[in-house]
Amino acid sequence: MDTKCIDRIIRHGGAVKCLAYSSTGENIASGGDDQCVKTWNAKTGAPDSTLDHSSSVLSLCYSIDDTRLWAGLANYKAYAWSDVSLVNRTDFASAAEFSDDCREVVWSPGGKDAQLCNADSGSPKWMLRGHAEDIERVSFSPVHNIIATASRDGTVKLWDSQTGECLVNLEGHTGGAAYIMFSPNGKQIAT
Repeated sequence: MDTKCIDRIIRHGGAVKCLAYSSTGENIASGGDDQCVKTWNAKTGAPDSTLDHSSSVLSLCYSIDDTRLWAGLANYKAYAWSDVSLVNRTDFASAAEFSDDCREVVWSPGGKDAQLCNADSGSPKWMLRGHAEDIERVSFSPVHNIIATASRDGTVKLWDSQTGECLVNLEGHTGGAAYIMFSPNGKQIAT
């Protein structure tokens, strides 16, 4: 692994809160307290576009086919961009992730619950309820029909994406669970 710094990009007017790589690795999106999303060429660091918003950008995710970029904002709104054109604005929250087939998106609607929805229409499939405090992150397993939600209540819950049923409640954090990620084979989860 090459560990030298390729470039130092300082183009945000505030703290950077989130980053997302496109699935091809050709582009990077960044968002933060300056209320904008910036996209970059990952190899050269050259800026591609700036997408202005009305609130701090807390999370970003590219669709698997790289046709859309979702931005989750601090004011509990989610925006979908395609070729720098706004294609959808929804009153959802900041934690969002696409399924591997790009057909579904899971996000937290600003509190203790998460929703699994159709990625194109935004129509809900399941409401995932059961956390005692706000959800910080959501994640799809890469190989199974499982969704994970991490909460400030210190728990991580695993859900069946086909039924909306809570499969497991993982406890043991001494504080809130702020981040989750599945291993590439989907057999482990880091929190």
